Amino acid sequence: MKSLFTAFAALICLCSMSLPAPAAGQTVDLSVSIHPANRELYRKAIAQHGHNPHQITDYGVLERRSLVELVLSIQAVALGGLEPRVTFLTTPNVGRETLEVARGNALMASQAYNSATFEAPEYRSSVFMSAPVIRLGEFEKGFYGPVDRRGFHCVESAEELNRDWVGVIGLHWNQDAQTLKRLGVENIIRIPLFEAIPDMIQSGRADYVPLSFSKREDLTLTLGGKDYAPIPGLKFALLETRHLMVSRTHPDGERVFRALQRGLAIMRQRGTIVRAYTECGFFQPRVADWTLLNKARLEELQTRQSRRDLPSSPK
Repeated sequence: MKSLFTAFAALICLCSMSLPAPAAGQTVDLSVSIHPANRELYRKAIAQHGHNPHQITDYGVLERRSLVELVLSIQAVALGGLEPRVTFLTTPNVGRETLEVARGNALMASQAYNSATFEAPEYRSSVFMSAPVIRLGEFEKGFYGPVDRRGFHCVESAEELNRDWVGVIGLHWNQDAQTLKRLGVENIIRIPLFEAIPDMIQSGRADYVPLSFSKREDLTLTLGGKDYAPIPGLKFALLETRHLMVSRTHPDGERVFRALQRGLAIMRQRGTIVRAYTECGFFQPRVADWTLLNKARLEELQTRQSRRDLPSSPK
């Protein structure tokens, strides 16, 4: 009888996870801090789906990782039991995006951030950190330079890259800077606006930018009207996890965070998160056999993480 009850309870749990979250009486005004360019791309994407982000099931229609994270966060909040009515607070850069969440002017940031961001003094007590949407080692990048930058795509090592070429990264790309420094790549310029990176490269002041891989078959992408391609065979992983950010200081922060966590757990179990990142091209199978320059360090950190995740032995 006991085993029958256990099986019945498990069946109820499984069925409830497959049902849509209840909406009546559980609406929430979900204000999201976002860069204007991402806001317009989001509006363009959902316009093809009845202006309803919950109708997006093929994440390949989303052009950027940040758009995938925005859609996943909205869908997760709904799956977790709330009906979000989305509004946007536009910000000029990622630093301001997180600051508006910490201040409670926005309920949620539009994209995921590394765990170090949440540990900063200005965020430690003012924001919630979700379960990871990008796990350790999943965020891979290539070294992208203009397709006509002579000699650049023949680079074979981090040492050669640092000796002969100049990179450019965003001011807040701290994990990139730390990872590249550990690889011996320190010939790097940091600038505050991503939009200025193509100008830096096209003017000859820099040669490349580390970026996540394109979903195009040839891995090329377009920046500032110019085509860029990665150095063939070389990649590195950011040694971090990435999480969604919810405000602690906003009156609805705690209940939105709880709904988000419930929804993300369901999406992780269903494989939705990995599928979304794969369909949009962020997880790129075409570079699976490329040399991972910081493989040894990544494996060391993954081993440490797995040991921490093991259940403690009974005393």
